[in-house]
Amino acid sequence: MATSAEHLILRGLQLVIRASFSPAKPDLQAKHFIALQADIGPWLSDYADEIAKPAVDIYDLEFQQ
Repeated sequence: MATSAEHLILRGLQLVIRASFSPAKPDLQAKHFIALQADIGPWLSDYADEIAKPAVDIYDLEFQQ
């Protein structure tokens, strides 16, 4: 199972790939970039929330059997 940080990385990569390719027609380009902007906002918000979480040091965890 992937962590939320890994999901954010994959979502970010998907946004970069989508931004790299756009249609040739101006009207389709406009729709493409509007949709892309609508997806970037929530991604940035989730990214900021993830960064605000405290890091966990795996060496401080106590393992129980």
